Amino acid sequence: MQVFEAEKARWFKFRRALRREDQAVFDGIFRDARKHIAAMSYASSPVPMESILLAMLVEERKSGKALEERVKLLEEKTQPNPELLRSLPRAMRREGVLEEKTPPVVAK
Repeated sequence: MQVFEAEKARWFKFRRALRREDQAVFDGIFRDARKHIAAMSYASSPVPMESILLAMLVEERKSGKALEERVKLLEEKTQPNPELLRSLPRAMRREGVLEEKTPPVVAK
């Protein structure tokens, strides 16, 4: 834990140079990396920042995977129901009601 805090302190000037909203992101990245203190200690790397960076990457990847899952679920929920589309009167289907419209292809 002391090594982690020392590394974080080493980056203080960098953090201070960031915009306020980026400072909050910076703090969050280190807060997330702290979740992996046990793994960092176990690795006992001669360059502690390597373990810290890997912990940060693990957390970022977890966040990305969670977002991918949420997008996938939302896409599944918003897919048009083929049965519903078939049950619509032909005139409504022709007008594109509830059907996905594709944008026209523009020749370059």
